[in-house]
Amino acid sequence: MPFLPIVLMAAAGLSGGLSLKFVEDPSSPRYGAVELSGLNRDRLELLRRAGLSAQQWSRLLSVYPQASIPQDADSRQPMLGSYAIEDGSLLFLPRFAPTPGLSYCARADLEGLAERLGEKSSDSSAFLVACTHIAAAAPPPPSGQVTAVFPSGDELPMNLLKFYIHFSRPMTGGQAYRRVRLEEASGEAVADAFIEMTPELWDPDRRRFTLLFDPGRIKRGLEPHKQLGVPLKMGRSYRLVIDSEWEDSRGAALLRGFEKRFRVTEPDRRSPHPESWVLSPPAAFTRGPLSLRLDEPLDQALLISQLRVLRAEGSEVAGQARVSQGETLWEFRPREPWRAGAFALRVGTWLEDRAGNNLNRPFDVDLLSQKPEEISEERKWIDLRFRIAPRRQ
Repeated sequence: MPFLPIVLMAAAGLSGGLSLKFVEDPSSPRYGAVELSGLNRDRLELLRRAGLSAQQWSRLLSVYPQASIPQDADSRQPMLGSYAIEDGSLLFLPRFAPTPGLSYCARADLEGLAERLGEKSSDSSAFLVACTHIAAAAPPPPSGQVTAVFPSGDELPMNLLKFYIHFSRPMTGGQAYRRVRLEEASGEAVADAFIEMTPELWDPDRRRFTLLFDPGRIKRGLEPHKQLGVPLKMGRSYRLVIDSEWEDSRGAALLRGFEKRFRVTEPDRRSPHPESWVLSPPAAFTRGPLSLRLDEPLDQALLISQLRVLRAEGSEVAGQARVSQGETLWEFRPREPWRAGAFALRVGTWLEDRAGNNLNRPFDVDLLSQKPEEISEERKWIDLRFRIAPRRQ
């Protein structure tokens, strides 16, 4: 954003004709620099050959991040930067870009310049001063919004582990735990319901935020569970509240806030049961969906990341997956039409339900109390095999 000059004081000396100004064009590579112009070629060449140090240059041309030149400027540390002689001007190039909302003043010491040039100034106290103010940018208008919150159901288990909050635009980090809260139906906030992760849990595009309940309050036997209890009480109603002040990556607020209302049901402490799922193959030579019907809602993000469709030789089928019907239906459409033959739907065992129970073990389990023979061997995946029959003639 451009500089807005406040004052430019002309001064005599060095035969006059000198001017001091800030570079105002934001598109200029010198934006924020200060130019002292009007010195002829011979004087500039003398200054170039003088071999001055940065400290000596700063006595001749100094810049201060304030609205006026300080009275004790000679004892103050000016802004850091470098000096150059280019295009017939003496330049101060600041180390850092100008900050919106701040004022700056530059001062050229004409007496000091005259001494360096072996000349006499007509005024022993002559200075050129230019001051400017960088206008603060107006915040961009609200534009983004919450597009979905998962789990999507309005009845959730007492030991729910997480929420996924989806946005229409990339969001600013560092605001999440100030912009989201859990309330009971009465409006009373539920204290310490979520664990504040550093860094926050965002997908690479910063459009999906993962909000974790404190697992210490969910797992039985842990001190937070004993002292505070679970955040969600069975049979009660709650709402997840998302403030409209949450800013996107451009600094714009959301168009509107968002609320998800839900009722709490009994806890879920059992792993998902793949043997209860129903896999429906598509027809050959079509791009119809391969569908997987689940017997309970599972984790929406993991349903996308933990399932792959493989051909018989092991290569992956390219395509797009989607989850619907309260996270109980997974569908996959291939990029190219299906060929007849054998396939497998490979399911990673990190796939979880809404309470964090994965295909290998429940989330809330005391491994120390289990006997070795009760602990199942860790599987990396399971394969659900299917065939696509040739089209009948």
